[in-house]
Amino acid sequence: MNELAKLGDFSLDFMPEEEQRAPILRFKMGEYVCPPLHDDRNLVNGLLAVNLGSLRDTLTAWQDGTPHPVEEHEAYVLYGETLPTDGQLTSYPPRENGSSAWVEGKKIDAMLFVEGSDWQPVTLVAGTATAMIQMKTALKRCKGLARSYSPADWSPVWQMRGGNFYEHPKAGKVKIPLFEVVGMVKADGTTKALEQGFDMTPCETLGDRVPRPSGRKAGSAQPMIATGVVVPDKSASSAATMPRDVDDDIPF
Repeated sequence: MNELAKLGDFSLDFMPEEEQRAPILRFKMGEYVCPPLHDDRNLVNGLLAVNLGSLRDTLTAWQDGTPHPVEEHEAYVLYGETLPTDGQLTSYPPRENGSSAWVEGKKIDAMLFVEGSDWQPVTLVAGTATAMIQMKTALKRCKGLARSYSPADWSPVWQMRGGNFYEHPKAGKVKIPLFEVVGMVKADGTTKALEQGFDMTPCETLGDRVPRPSGRKAGSAQPMIATGVVVPDKSASSAATMPRDVDDDIPF
């Protein structure tokens, strides 16, 4: 799908009350937004205490004229889960621009802090090529730090920064996200700034809310069911179950 088209039509603002799913945080049209928590405010310079164990690959199906996905699959990277293959996915008609209905992406859970509010759980969604590249860059940085800061004890803190662009041959400068790894935090309030002089004071109030990898067991990807999302019965049974090699480019 064309990068510019994706920037405008990507939306994951669905959260079933019965599942209590965390609000979606994403980079859209040059801004970091989480409408359920902060309306349409740009959350640039906000902090994310990231749960590395929650990183997952996603496949999301969209249909023109529908503001929410029609089907979605998630696979937890750390636990060796795998997404369904092309032959196992529901066949949807192409979008009006000729692109596939299925879009690859990434998600990771985190605690979000913005000036003037307390920490809140969110799910950071990367649904464009540039957003996925920037998330992967931050994760590679976390991997390099894991030797000094064990993921079992420390959670990385990212800052969502502005001023990052790439040159598009037709559109010129296009804004893209930048997730800078600025520090580490422990559940006992211990913090470590990775940038000289960076203020880690807000992280001292996280306490037992510091994200930690869960005890999720390895398995196959499961389709996500949400308001307006229809997942055919065959998807649950046909989701791939074989383990896959974890890419060395991610921090696990």
